[in-house]
Amino acid sequence: MQGKDISEEKEQFALMKSVLEAAFSGIYALKAVRDENDKIIDFVYVFANHLIAQLLKLSNDQMKGKSMLQLIPENRSNGFFELFCTVLSNGKTVRDETHFLTSQINAWFDFIIKPIDQDTLVVTLQDITELKNAMLQLEKQKNLVDNILKNSSNGISVTRMIRDKEGSVIDASTILANDAAVKFSGLSRDVYLNKTAAELDPGILQSGFGQTCLQTLSTGHPSMFQYYLEITGRWLELTISKMDDDHLIHIFTDITSIKKAEEKMSKYVEELKHSNTNLEQFAYAASHDLKEPIRKIQIFSDRLHILLNDKLSEKEKFYFNRMDIATDRMRTLIDDLLIYSHVSTVFGLLDTVDLNSIMEYVREDLELEIEEKKAKIDVSPLPSVKGSKRQLQQMLQNLLSNALKYHRPQIPPHIEVKSRRVEGQDSLLSRISENCKDAYHLIQMVDNGIGFESSHAEDIFSIFTRLHTNAEYLGSGIGLSIVKKIINNHGGTVWAESSPNKGTVFNILLPVE
Repeated sequence: MQGKDISEEKEQFALMKSVLEAAFSGIYALKAVRDENDKIIDFVYVFANHLIAQLLKLSNDQMKGKSMLQLIPENRSNGFFELFCTVLSNGKTVRDETHFLTSQINAWFDFIIKPIDQDTLVVTLQDITELKNAMLQLEKQKNLVDNILKNSSNGISVTRMIRDKEGSVIDASTILANDAAVKFSGLSRDVYLNKTAAELDPGILQSGFGQTCLQTLSTGHPSMFQYYLEITGRWLELTISKMDDDHLIHIFTDITSIKKAEEKMSKYVEELKHSNTNLEQFAYAASHDLKEPIRKIQIFSDRLHILLNDKLSEKEKFYFNRMDIATDRMRTLIDDLLIYSHVSTVFGLLDTVDLNSIMEYVREDLELEIEEKKAKIDVSPLPSVKGSKRQLQQMLQNLLSNALKYHRPQIPPHIEVKSRRVEGQDSLLSRISENCKDAYHLIQMVDNGIGFESSHAEDIFSIFTRLHTNAEYLGSGIGLSIVKKIINNHGGTVWAESSPNKGTVFNILLPVE
C-alpha cells in the first residue's frame, strides 16, 4: 500500500508540475535559508516553471536549489528580500505591481506573494510590460491633452447633443471646457457646465450658429463662425469640428476688440465715402467756377487783340499769343484734374466691357489727329473685361493720345494694340502684388515714338510728372496718372518699357472675368 501511495504522489506531483509549466504566468517557490540565530539570510529556489527560467536565462534544473541573492543580487537593494521576509513573518499574501530592473531584466510585473508555511512562499508573476507601457503612453497623452487645454490661449470645449425620442437634436450642453473657454464665455464655470445651450440662449438652435453646428454634425465638415453671445456682450470666433454623432468640438477666441475695431473702421469708411463725395462735388464745382474766369479772360483777350491788332507791335502780339497758350493750358489742366478726381473714387456696379468697341470709339474720336499725323494703327482682337465703360474708355484714349503725341519728327506714328492671356506660372503675374487672380489679360500698346530713359519708367505715372517742356510737347502731366488709377481701380497693374528713340510699350494686366 505504501508503494502505491508513493506512486500516486509522484503522479500528482508530475501532473501539478505539468500544470505549472503550462501556465501563462511565471511561478516559482522559494525556501528561506536561516542562520544559527534563525534569521533569514537568503532564499533558494525549490521550483521555477519555464517562464521564470527563461527570464533568468537558465533551465529549470539549473535553478533548483540555487541562491536567490546569487542569481538576482538586486533583490537585496530593491526591497524584495525584505518583502519576502515580511510575508513569511506575518503570513499575509501580498499583491502589487513593480518595474523590475536588473542587469538582465527590464520589465513590469503584476505579482502575488503567498506564504505556504513558515519557510516557504510561492510567487506568481504576470508580465504586464506591454499593458503598462500602453497605460503610461495613455497617461502621457492625457497629460499632454491636459497641458494643451490648460495652457492654450484659445478656448476649447466639447458639446454633447441632447436629443428627443425621435433622435432630433433639441438642445446641447458643454461637458468639457478649459480655462480660456470659461474666460472667453464670460460665464462662471458652474453656469457654463451646468446650463444647457438653450438655457443660456433660447434661440440658439434656430440661429445661424446653431444651424452651422447641426450642419457640421450632419456632414462632418468643419466650419468657422463668428457668434455674438448676447448674455455677455462678447463676440466669439469659433471653429466647429465633429467628434462623433453626438459631440462637437469648439475652438474659439474672443474677437470683441476686433469687432469693435471693425465697427470703428466701417464708420470711418462711411465718413471717408461721404468726404470723397463732398470732395468730388467740390472738384466739380471748383473746376466749373475756375473755367468761367478762364473763359472770360480768353474772350476779353480775343476782343482786345482784335481792337488793337493794327496798333500792336510784334512784341505785344507775342505777349498776346503767350497769354492765349497759358489760358489753353489752364483750361486743359482744370479738365484733367476733374477727370482725375472722378477716377480716384471707387466705381459701383461693374459692366462687361468689350474693349474692341471701346477702342473703335477712341479711334473715331481721335480720327482728325490720326489723319493729320498719318498714323498707322493696328489693333488685334481685344478681350471683354469687367469694369467701368467710361473709365476704360478714358484709359485707352489717354494711352492712344500719348502715343500719337510723342512721335518722332518726320516719322509717322505706328501704333500696335494687342492682347494675350496670362496664367499659371507666367512670370508676369509676379507684378500683381495683392489679391492675384488665376488669369489675366495682357494688353499691350506698342509705338515707334521718341521713347524715354528706362530710369523714368515709374516716374511717368506720377501726377504732374513731365519729361518734356511745353515748348516741346503740350500737356498737363496728368494723363498717365489717370491711366494708372483706372487700372488699379480694376484690380490690374500697368508698367512701361522704353528706351530713347526706340519707342515705348505700355503693358496692362486686367483680371479675366
